[in-house]
Amino acid sequence: MKLPLTIHSSGAGPDTSFDLDDPATRAEMYALVMENAPTAADLAAWLDAGLLQQMWPTLWLSPHVRRAWARLFEQQPAAATAD
Repeated sequence: MKLPLTIHSSGAGPDTSFDLDDPATRAEMYALVMENAPTAADLAAWLDAGLLQQMWPTLWLSPHVRRAWARLFEQQPAAATAD
């Protein structure tokens, strides 16, 4: 997958792509999107909520971005448990 230059511009050139089947590469792409996406529409277009939730505990983000996103995770209702 290739990200638009508004989200990721690399010294490696415009052909930089991300293999989303590789967990490390996928984490790198998600971090770039979360750090650099200029609009909420970009976030929605490039991130999958289920994958993001799964990757959240190990995803490296700058402290201010992690804090901002952590608020969203805290607002989600707890999963229902069987009695």
